[in-house]
Amino acid sequence: MTNHIRRLRDERGITLEKLAEMTDISAGQLSRIEKGKRGLRLESALKIASALDVDLSEISDFLEGGEAVSLPASRASRPPRPLPNASPFVPVEFPRATIGIYGQVAGGKDGRFVLNGQKVMDVLCPPSLENVKDAYGVFVSGSSMEPRYFPGEAVFVNPHIPVRQGNFVIAQVAGQFEGDDPGAYVKQFVSMTSSGLVLRQFNTREGVSEDASDADKFELRFPRDEVIAVHKIVATLDV
Repeated sequence: MTNHIRRLRDERGITLEKLAEMTDISAGQLSRIEKGKRGLRLESALKIASALDVDLSEISDFLEGGEAVSLPASRASRPPRPLPNASPFVPVEFPRATIGIYGQVAGGKDGRFVLNGQKVMDVLCPPSLENVKDAYGVFVSGSSMEPRYFPGEAVFVNPHIPVRQGNFVIAQVAGQFEGDDPGAYVKQFVSMTSSGLVLRQFNTREGVSEDASDADKFELRFPRDEVIAVHKIVATLDV
């Protein structure tokens, strides 16, 4: 019986360590079972049979203590399964929830885009944001954040996570003039104080000379009273 377990494992190209990982049984314990130095319990037998993709009756005629293995007739009479040609199947559950992407794809200076609550489309929700209230996504506008983010890439935020220096964010700011739609930027967060918000981008700002200081070339500043919200980006998606 025990040598039969090892033979089935070898036929499938499964190492002792891999079988231990698949069954949550230690490699030492499996080795003792294979060598006949340890009895085979029903719980362990079921795990090993599942990992090797065989019926329970194919690896054990008797359990520890002499307890016979009894299988339903329909299963016991089932013909042997062919040897698998790949790793055991691992079920993957795909998210069913959707999440909205908002804003106008066409952007303005330094990657600014309009974020006025207008939904562009719904896409499958990143797993980390399922059931997160008020989570949303936007399309990246412009090349100011390359190579971190590229134009047209979708980014998603969890509005309930605190923002820290160095985080990548979606910053919402008021329009420049009364009646203008709110704007937004995908940038790296530097700081926000009572006086204002400071963001940073990877590439030189539009219209700024290469001879300018790093702050002028890469940083955007907004008065605090113009800042609507700053939300941390937690996921990306190539739609």
